[in-house]
Amino acid sequence: MFAQSGSIKGTIRDAATNEGIIGANVILEGTTTGASTDVNGNYVIPKVPTGTVNLVISYISYRTKKVEGVRIEENKTTTINTNLEEDVAMLQDIVVVGAREAHTDIAVINEIKNATQVVSGVSSEQITRSMDRDAAQVMMRVPGITIQDNRFISIRGVSERYNQVMINNAIAPSTEIDVRSFSFDLIPSNMIERMLVYKSGTADLPGDFAGGVIKLFTQSSVNENFTNISLSGGFRVGTTLNDFQQSKTSSTDFLGFDNGFRKLPSDFPANLNDVSGENAFDVVRSLPNNFSPIRSTAAPDFSFGVGFGRKFFIGKVDVSNLTSINYSYGSQYMNIDRNLYLQYNSQTGTVGSPIFQYNDDFYERSNRVGIIHNWRFVLNPNTTIEFKNLYNQIGDHETVLRNGQNLVQRSSDELQNYGYRYTERRIYSGQLLGTHKFGGDRSTLSWLVGTNYLLRNEPDFRRFRTFRTAGTDNGYEIITPSQSSLVDNSRFYSNLDEYSISNGVDFERKLGKTDAKNPLVYKLGYYVDYRDRSFAARYFSYNIRNPRQELTLLPIDQFFAPENIGRGDVEATEGTNLSDSYKGTNLLTAGYASISIPFGRFYLSTGARVEHNRQQLESRDNANRRLNVDNPIFVPMPFANLSFDLSERSLMRLAYSRTVNRPEFRELAPFLYYDFVNEANVVGSPDLETARIHNIDLRYEFYPRPGETISIAGFYKNFDKPIENYVTQASDGTQQFSYRNAVLANNVGVELEVRKSLSDIAGESFLKNLSLVFNGSYIYSRVDLGSDPTLIQDRIRALQGQSPYIANLAAFYDDRDRGFAFNVFYNVFGKRISRVGSDIFPTVYEMPRNMLDATISKTIGEKVTLKVGAQNILNARYRFFQDSNRNREIGGVDQLITGYQRGAYYTAGVAIKL
Repeated sequence: MFAQSGSIKGTIRDAATNEGIIGANVILEGTTTGASTDVNGNYVIPKVPTGTVNLVISYISYRTKKVEGVRIEENKTTTINTNLEEDVAMLQDIVVVGAREAHTDIAVINEIKNATQVVSGVSSEQITRSMDRDAAQVMMRVPGITIQDNRFISIRGVSERYNQVMINNAIAPSTEIDVRSFSFDLIPSNMIERMLVYKSGTADLPGDFAGGVIKLFTQSSVNENFTNISLSGGFRVGTTLNDFQQSKTSSTDFLGFDNGFRKLPSDFPANLNDVSGENAFDVVRSLPNNFSPIRSTAAPDFSFGVGFGRKFFIGKVDVSNLTSINYSYGSQYMNIDRNLYLQYNSQTGTVGSPIFQYNDDFYERSNRVGIIHNWRFVLNPNTTIEFKNLYNQIGDHETVLRNGQNLVQRSSDELQNYGYRYTERRIYSGQLLGTHKFGGDRSTLSWLVGTNYLLRNEPDFRRFRTFRTAGTDNGYEIITPSQSSLVDNSRFYSNLDEYSISNGVDFERKLGKTDAKNPLVYKLGYYVDYRDRSFAARYFSYNIRNPRQELTLLPIDQFFAPENIGRGDVEATEGTNLSDSYKGTNLLTAGYASISIPFGRFYLSTGARVEHNRQQLESRDNANRRLNVDNPIFVPMPFANLSFDLSERSLMRLAYSRTVNRPEFRELAPFLYYDFVNEANVVGSPDLETARIHNIDLRYEFYPRPGETISIAGFYKNFDKPIENYVTQASDGTQQFSYRNAVLANNVGVELEVRKSLSDIAGESFLKNLSLVFNGSYIYSRVDLGSDPTLIQDRIRALQGQSPYIANLAAFYDDRDRGFAFNVFYNVFGKRISRVGSDIFPTVYEMPRNMLDATISKTIGEKVTLKVGAQNILNARYRFFQDSNRNREIGGVDQLITGYQRGAYYTAGVAIKL
């Protein structure tokens, strides 16, 4: 650090066009020290020893140039600007062997520009500039996308169930049991090569989508050996170092899984009702008495990562390996008001008679372990084999401590309710991929074999209620049901196992001139995917035949203590129904053919995909009658994408595609689940049908300079029988959420995206290191749920999860001379809420969510990078209606949720390259 040195910087341009040359090599003669030029032709070589050096500047198809006698002075920067001349003779007999750079902004923008369909994307180069920790946060930078529950994405105003996710070209597993949804927070941001969102269909993409197909590519190739260690911490205002409550944990919870502490003993009876007398009491006594919350102090969030890459040869085979191990821990506290009304006037803000009014202390803690292990084998310039693996282990705690009243069920009482939930998920996704080129690069054959495994275990979800007479200081009594209950004194257990295997082959053949901008290309291929799921749940309740206050007034840990089981007629009764388990399989077989034809300045890509999908589900109703769902569906899916080159830097796109949306296993299964958070039941509907969607896109794209883009797009979607949530309500105010095919829906919107560097207009000022990104969307949708007197929501409302507007603004400042970078992001999206309870109330817009985050990083030497960041949710209060699971907002449900979501989150971290 104290050696005498200076630096060299400058710009390398084309002698004929005066445009900056991207990727030219500038090397100190006789050494390996140097740099490559960026998108503007600029380069910086830091820490050059003082004295006189010679520069060697080279680039394929240009004459190599030597600049001699460059004098380097201590702590000064020497500027060397020059140009290169083309050398046509050098273009003969050049063979380039290596991996195409796919992670940079330029590479992703070029991929978007050359695609035949409407597509948006984010590169890993952009990701490294932000404080984004995972793929979910990264997706907020893509036009038309909003994040729900910090992990699921909504594209163009349609919920996650209408999107398809692919990891390295294989369909990803659904990480949730309720709907088709992928939890994007499972993928650490530093392992993402690029993310692309295809918003119009092509024959080689899956046909089961309406919002978009998200392709996530993990990194695999490396250019040099490296070992990186990263460590970061986070401070959440209102949570960190404050009081935190949760029930007793197991010794392995910090690793994201339960060690068996919560699960039922191996000798626990298959049905508790089959055991009686003292034997039944002994069985229940064997369960842990973990009904009291344990107070602690919330530690700062923490994450640790180790990554290494190795590049070597086995004979003539070029081998790359990239491995990353990441661990993270985080906690969050929220205080939420939950108020359910018979009706709500959105114009005046007035409400009708309340059903319940609660205040929740909500505590959430998460532990995660993630591993990515990828291999790449380049057998020869025409053959590449890749083996990619992704594994995640996640453990989530949720504790809800609730106070309030249920004015329909217990109008004269105050309630104090408790819910303790722990879920563990284990997810593996692996792909073996091959790419083979032959015929002088005219033909490409790609194939994959993939497998996914998902385990979701929910052991010992405990929920119970206590009460006292309203307005008194009496002690709270435990509500003891006379028979098994999902609501009171209940212990719930569930387990889900799912695996899938897939195989696909794609063949592409170019005709005519292979180096043409828009070549004549035809494609053929197939894809097969098989899924198998098994789910089982059971629950039982603690009952008391003759309630006595000497027992019901006991503290909750004492009431459930082993010595009280069997005392005063306290017993346990199983309530498991035959419908609480199901098995499902799904076989998708698809084939496609397409052709891309240039004519003049037009480029037409058209073809068709055919998919045969057979979905089967087995369960039973409560009368032990078999319930068999068997849905074989054959669907032809035509598509067409037409582009018109307005100039070398601009084009128009017009696209049409026909797609589908299929129900998920959980949506078909008659299994009834009690959602403690929203105090509602959730049940499937075996009669669901596959929805059909027509998609139309129109987009103008302009590329001012390499790495820059301006685009504006409009889209329209028409849904036939879309799958939507619907809500009914019992006389006691209990809501039931289920699924149904609506009659139809329409979705229309516009999108704008701008990426611009200021280097060409800022001269030598500090603004030359600044670039700006903006994208925004406005979306309008309507769905017709049909006529049904049991519905308590609008017949006409917005699509589930739709935001009427979305905006993202980012500024990137990168000073490579000083190793300093500063980035600012602003995100805002609004929630459209449909009227409920009465047809006279119009649709309203609730308060938008605003989020601002900033990151500062400083590189010290070549080995250490320090990064600090801040994230702030700006809006002070939110009001929205909620769906039954995972706190995802939907329109049209008459549960008004209010609460504070304002707060800041601060992070600091260090990355060390060994």
